[in-house]
Parts: sequence; C-alpha cells; structure tokens
Amino acid sequence: MALQSSGAISLNDIHIEAGGSSGANASLNDSDIRALIGKSSGAQSSFSEFYGASGAAEFVGALTATTTQDFDDISFAPGFMSPSVAAGDLIVIAFSSQYIMTNTPTVSGFSNGYTNLGQLSGNPGNCLVYGFRSASDGNYISFNGNPNGYAISAVMAVFRGVTSLKNSNYRFKSTGMPDAATLSGVSGTKLFVLSGHLDDDGVTMTAPSGYTMAGATYYSSGIYRSSTGIAYKISTNTANENVGAFGGGGNDQNVAYLMRFG
Repeated sequence: MALQSSGAISLNDIHIEAGGSSGANASLNDSDIRALIGKSSGAQSSFSEFYGASGAAEFVGALTATTTQDFDDISFAPGFMSPSVAAGDLIVIAFSSQYIMTNTPTVSGFSNGYTNLGQLSGNPGNCLVYGFRSASDGNYISFNGNPNGYAISAVMAVFRGVTSLKNSNYRFKSTGMPDAATLSGVSGTKLFVLSGHLDDDGVTMTAPSGYTMAGATYYSSGIYRSSTGIAYKISTNTANENVGAFGGGGNDQNVAYLMRFG
C-alpha cells in the first residue's frame, strides 16, 4: 500500500512502507528508505518527496496513441493522468511502425534522463524507452528527432515501487504474435514488464497467461498497420521467466521485450 499523497508523513510511516518494523530506528539515508524514491546514499531528502511512495510494485495507469507517419505527432501527458504520476515512477513507452523509421526517436520530458533500448535489426520499425519520473519533469513526454514511419502505434505504461532495471531480453520473429525469449532469474525482482510490437497487422493484443494488459492499441488504414501492447506481472519470482506469446491473432514480423525491475 502506498504512502498518502498529502498531509503529515512520519519517518515511522516511511520505514513501515519500506518493509521495516514500527518503532524501529531508521533514517532517511537507510538504503531501504532511499529505494522508495530512488535516492543515492547521502543525497538530501524531504518528507514531502515520499508522497505516494510504495515499497511494493504497482501499476499506475496507461495511455495509448496512434498517428499516420510522424512520431513527433505523439505526445503523452503523464502529468494529467489519474491517479497522478509521482516522482520516482517508472514510465515505459513502446511503439511500433509498419516500416523502418528514418531516424531513431529521441524523447523529451524526462529531466533526469531515459534509457532507449533501441531498434532491433530484425524489425527496426519498433522501439522501447523507459525512465523514472523526476519531480521537475514537465507534463508532457514527446518524441523528437524527426523519426518517420507508417502506421505508428504507441503505449505508455506507468508503474510505482521499482527503482532499477534488473535485466531484459527480446525475441524477433518473422511470423505469429510477439513472444519474448526466456529471461534469466535475478534476485530483488518486483515487476515484469512485457512489450509487444507487431508489423503489418492491426490487432488488439491480449496478455499471455499470468500477465495483465496495461494498454494496447493499433493503427489500421488501408495497407498500413501496426500493433503495440504492454503487459505486466507483479511478482518476486527470481527463477527464469518464460512468458509465452501475446494473444490477438496477428501474424507478421514482430518483437517482444521482457524486462525485470526491482
């Protein structure tokens, strides 16, 4: 259960949320407490920064978007989501295009930076980025760099209670639906995030067994089509993870990424 979003918060409240015992000694520089908001050792913290912080992973919400050709036309507004996106939240953005993108997109709106997991040579019409929200981030996250494609579909999903990517893996296939490769087990796991990217088919993706859809969308107009989806599983499983394919009935070039966060 996350801490409240307003009002007085005590150090004891924060310590309990981080998994500590009520009444036990604690400080804002303790590693488990810092992990709630992604602070480094010795960094200054204020109690107000812990509003909405959670010791357990949770799904906050998702937004979807489509556009005909220009990625720069896509803009997400996490600042206006309900419930509100808080500092430290993980934002994952997956997008697909029927054809090769002319330029790899850059992203604005993450003042503390983002990670671009990139385009894959097998199907370079897809891309995946993630970042952790800063208190100073703007209301919008936008694509830049004049990246063009056709039939662009995109999903943004927001999660809380994780601070770092543990590991990731992907698989490219020439037919069928997106189906991620096995991901090695890592301790400290709290959350699995799975993205699916399908070329040349417009379908609504459904989650593999054991996973929940965060959001899915597709673009379909004439001969131009693409589909994108993000699914997730909140779990502390540290064994190897072999998910299975998204549902939806599509059949074309595709990519699935599987990420483990802790």
